Amino acid sequence: MDGETFSIIQEKQDKINGEFCVELEKDAVERLSASLLLTSLFFSVFMLL
Repeated sequence: MDGETFSIIQEKQDKINGEFCVELEKDAVERLSASLLLTSLFFSVFMLL
């Protein structure tokens, strides 16, 4: 395998890794916001009791 082919493969891997990281970040943000929402909901219910 020559250097040019290797660099093309490397670029594709970097692109895939970048997209995967973005997806992970989105997932983490969604989980965080969901847990914050649940926490505030429980807190509100607790305050009403």
